[in-house]
Amino acid sequence: MDDLLERFRTENARLESELAEARKKPEPGEFTKDMRVRLTGYLDEACDIIDHLTMYCNYKDKSIKRLREKQKNQAKAINFLVAKIERLTDEKEHFKQLAGEALGGPVKEFELLLACERLAQQDKSRLTAENEAKDDVLRKIKDWCRAYPLEVFPEPDLKKAAKVLKEAGMTLDSISASNMRHVLKGIQKIIEGGD
Repeated sequence: MDDLLERFRTENARLESELAEARKKPEPGEFTKDMRVRLTGYLDEACDIIDHLTMYCNYKDKSIKRLREKQKNQAKAINFLVAKIERLTDEKEHFKQLAGEALGGPVKEFELLLACERLAQQDKSRLTAENEAKDDVLRKIKDWCRAYPLEVFPEPDLKKAAKVLKEAGMTLDSISASNMRHVLKGIQKIIEGGD
């Protein structure tokens, strides 16, 4: 950038000196062909330098905009983290107050950590017991699903069964519905803890 500015200044100074010299030699309003060619070259170079300066300024402007956008995003992130820390601090103070009420007096940091650890252990024990109970229920339901194996109770010929039931005044649908109710009641009983 500094090189371009220096080059522009040098060319501009040279152009001004040549213009001053050219003004002295010819009659007013006359330029020699050589002077016109040289002036045109100087003007072209000056235009190139101006174009380069414009491109450089545009590049710098975009860089500044990107930097400002990045700074805005960082400021948002910092504000978010500060708000989160403030909220956590408030929650900690609230929990200390609740713990103090439960324990009958003010609670120190160490006591608060111990209370949290005890609560976490109690939650872990409770959740472990609940998980084991659910696993037991799932095991019983799986056993219930295997209660009627095909080897012992092969699939019936449903068309024959429907014909026999129809002659007896019943339908296969009512028998199927009754069987499904029996299965679902068994599963419900297992879930509710009645084995």
